Amino acid sequence: MEAIIQIEGVTKTFGAKVVAVNDVSLSVKEGEFVTLLGPSGCGKTTILRMVAGFESPDHGRIILGGEDVTDIPPYHRPLNMVFQDFALFPHMTIDENVGYGLKVTGVPQAEASQAVDDVLKMVELTDQRSRRPHLLSGGQRQRAALARALVRKPKVLLLDEPLSSLDANLRAQLRVELKHLHEILGLTFVMVTHDQTEALVMADRVILMQDGRIAQDGTPKEIYEHPNSAYVANFIGTTNLFHGRISAVNDDIVTISSGQHEVRAAANGLGSSIGDDVAVCIRPEKAQILEPGADGIGLNVMTAAVDELLYHGNTIRVQARLASGATFLVDVPLKTPDTQDTLPQKGAQIAVGFAPVNTATFPWEGS
Repeated sequence: MEAIIQIEGVTKTFGAKVVAVNDVSLSVKEGEFVTLLGPSGCGKTTILRMVAGFESPDHGRIILGGEDVTDIPPYHRPLNMVFQDFALFPHMTIDENVGYGLKVTGVPQAEASQAVDDVLKMVELTDQRSRRPHLLSGGQRQRAALARALVRKPKVLLLDEPLSSLDANLRAQLRVELKHLHEILGLTFVMVTHDQTEALVMADRVILMQDGRIAQDGTPKEIYEHPNSAYVANFIGTTNLFHGRISAVNDDIVTISSGQHEVRAAANGLGSSIGDDVAVCIRPEKAQILEPGADGIGLNVMTAAVDELLYHGNTIRVQARLASGATFLVDVPLKTPDTQDTLPQKGAQIAVGFAPVNTATFPWEGS
């Protein structure tokens, strides 16, 4: 599949010192749903705005559909954008909002009317077309903004935090609707979000940004299960990270000393020399609380004191503290009604176990 978007060595600086995007190169294939993910100030929105044409790079090129559009204004690019605040015209009806772009570009009235009818039907807003935006719910306004962007049949749809202003239940519903819409239309979607759940649920590919650069680029599963740094592991999902020092390297396993414990981990080449300071990473769902007296054969075993028991619906998160002071989380599935009754109480000493194959190490970035 051909790349419809190519970003080549793009850098963008604001003012004298703020480097928002630092020599970023990436490509997006036609029909992909790609999410730019990261915290505020990481450069994700600046990249989206440069693709849209609202910002110009200081260096590098932006190519859309094989054409260099670096210096081409937004209205001549084969894309459209849905803004965070939807940017609907308050004095126009939904019908007029959706058809506005067709009207100003001179599309014949009959053709424009049919296009508006089709897209309003697609987003299930036909019965709301005569209302103004302030009379619609947040979800309906979001659908109207999508309809306005889609009616001109762009090759690429850019989405800037499209669900951030909605409540949690509606966000969950619209994640599924957006994903389904992408599958129906087959368009290229590029979305910016700081919400990891949105990225993991909706995207074919996630590009996690850090300080203006790409920290990791991969499928949601790749980034969650095989993070390439402590930053990625900590940003995507919940993880336990604690300090250790490599004491032995044997084939595919490294041994790490961490306080009074020894931990074995799969060697990943990111921290595998004796004496290296590393961050040890284990997901809470990959750890377990061992029964009293269990020897934990084949597992890493660490002792900890229970600080909190946190109810998460289908799991209980046990928040414990290692002797080093580091927090260690264990997610215990609520498989039976009495599971919660068998859990240790606050203040209890427990042993937690986790397999070396589920344990990763990264270069230590702390002090």
